[in-house]
Amino acid sequence: MESQPLDLGPSQMQSTADPAESLTKTLSLLEAKNDTSRFVGLAILKSILDNKAALQKDPEVIARCWAAIPVKFLDRLLRAEASEKKSKEEAKSMVELAVAVLHAFIVLLPPESLDDTKLSGRSGGLIAALDQSSSDATNQILEILLTLASTQNGANALLMVEDWSPLVEIAPQQQLALEIVKYTLLTTNRQSSETAKVRKKLNSTVPALVVVFRDASDVNSLLDFMNEVLTSLSIEVLPVSPTWLRTVTNLMHKASLSRHQGVALQTRRAVVHLASSLLHLYPSEYPNILFNGPDRQTISPDSNPPSYLFIKLLLIDIRSSIPSLQETLNSPSYPSDSTRLASSYDILSAFISFLVQSLDNEDSDSETPHNANTNPSPSPLHLSPSLLLRLRADISELLSLTIEHLRDRYDASIGGAPGLHPSARPSPQTSTNLPLAISWDSASSTIAQDPLTLSQIRTLALWLREDDNDSLRKEAASITDVMLFLYGTDGELEFRSPVLIALEGVTTTPEGVEAFLSAEGWEVLVQDLRGILASSKDAGRGIEIVRVLLGVAESDVVGPAKEEWMAVVGMAAAVFRTGEGGNMDLGIAVAQLAVEVLIKAPRGLAKRHAGPAKQILGFARASLKAEGKGCEGETRDGLEDIVQGLESLNVRI
Repeated sequence: MESQPLDLGPSQMQSTADPAESLTKTLSLLEAKNDTSRFVGLAILKSILDNKAALQKDPEVIARCWAAIPVKFLDRLLRAEASEKKSKEEAKSMVELAVAVLHAFIVLLPPESLDDTKLSGRSGGLIAALDQSSSDATNQILEILLTLASTQNGANALLMVEDWSPLVEIAPQQQLALEIVKYTLLTTNRQSSETAKVRKKLNSTVPALVVVFRDASDVNSLLDFMNEVLTSLSIEVLPVSPTWLRTVTNLMHKASLSRHQGVALQTRRAVVHLASSLLHLYPSEYPNILFNGPDRQTISPDSNPPSYLFIKLLLIDIRSSIPSLQETLNSPSYPSDSTRLASSYDILSAFISFLVQSLDNEDSDSETPHNANTNPSPSPLHLSPSLLLRLRADISELLSLTIEHLRDRYDASIGGAPGLHPSARPSPQTSTNLPLAISWDSASSTIAQDPLTLSQIRTLALWLREDDNDSLRKEAASITDVMLFLYGTDGELEFRSPVLIALEGVTTTPEGVEAFLSAEGWEVLVQDLRGILASSKDAGRGIEIVRVLLGVAESDVVGPAKEEWMAVVGMAAAVFRTGEGGNMDLGIAVAQLAVEVLIKAPRGLAKRHAGPAKQILGFARASLKAEGKGCEGETRDGLEDIVQGLESLNVRI
């Protein structure tokens, strides 16, 4: 398009007092064959639309004006560049006029017209125009693109644009740029036909964003963007083993060490949420990247690798937040704080699991000779023994504070005192003549409804089971009643499995066994076990229950078996007699518990249950004689233990 001197002042743009006549002349200019007339017409049209409120409210007029604008002419304006015939300023004015007109119609057109390909087809030109546009024009372009990204056709058109680099490069300064990328990916994510394209665009965009944010003072917007996008995309779209996991983790480690006062808390929150999400989305590969570092770490007593500092700062953040958490249960900041802390506990749980797995792999590797056919085990934890010892002490200290917090919140929420027996707790069913006890808990979520509670119990459970720390286990015995209360609650949060894991560790100490029995833990677990056997579901949890009860029954502090414990003998006989439970391993586990209870029972009490015991023995013997897959390996070992135990009691058929 050739440049000519143009008088585009107000007198020319509004050359007539009649808006209708002015509009007609403007539209005739747009229909002209030469670009100069079209340019003048477009400039006048922009002025009319800006200054004539009556025309802005007339849908028919807006539709006529939009239809009159030549698409190819708009594209040429958006692509305008300085040349021998056009100065840089003239090229810039052409681009900005096209942007201003498109922005005006984005506002004026009805919502159903925003999916028009005449608009969405300009996506590529608008993105390219970001390279040479002014600040105002850039804002207008981003607003146009954001509107398009929220429509199906617009998002599809944006996805087809090969070069997003102008959009990516301004992302650190323009929050809307990340919003455009987010809505484009999430809108196209709804179409199964676009799965491969969305995945490809995600894989190309994330590394580019990491590069431009690498030296940015505030990376929170990028981390929040990634967390929201990755957790919202369908599982089919998410890339498998993406190469950008390492570069993103490098950025997270760097951000978590930032000491910028204004963004420290927001940065920790963003890093924690993204790390927790990536651990959930990539459970097999991401723990090694996050906890060993994206790059090979030097193991030495004097080194503090980024992965160690990341866990250290995570522990410090939780430890500094927990003591004041009870006071803020009903403050506006509590939902955000508790969500951040829940994610922090989840990361800590993943770290403990990775640590245990690494140590187990080291032991197995030292015992098993390597050969070409051996599958490679996950990488060991790249931390020196001295750093591991420091982390062990820090984790134990943190979990001690966690135990205190759970105790305090539970006591406050039910208006009782530490260790109060369930029968003595106040309840709404108490006589109406008595005042209700005053309690203190969150108005939005009780202790059993708070995701933070579940994350705390999960982390505590893993550490109690895996770390031989009798001191902490004895301390955790003081919240046995809290854990059993959570175990018995019905709701969206599933506490039963983590509570069983915690009880497995707690009941290895005499204090834990006594607390378990005092809180009627045996009755609670046996009742759940009975339900599992009746429903033939959750056999895995049933085996966990038996493991806890077996540890209690074998403890030196319990003395002879109690009458109420003998119910498991009848349950075991019913499993073998009727096939109740539907799981051989669970049936054998219940029978082993029954044998231990019979061994611990006084002679007279054991004799009264000789009938069910003989049934168990008969089935175990018959199963051992059977041939086939049902009686091999651990199954045979379990049956042999049952037979030997019952024969030692002189149980005869």
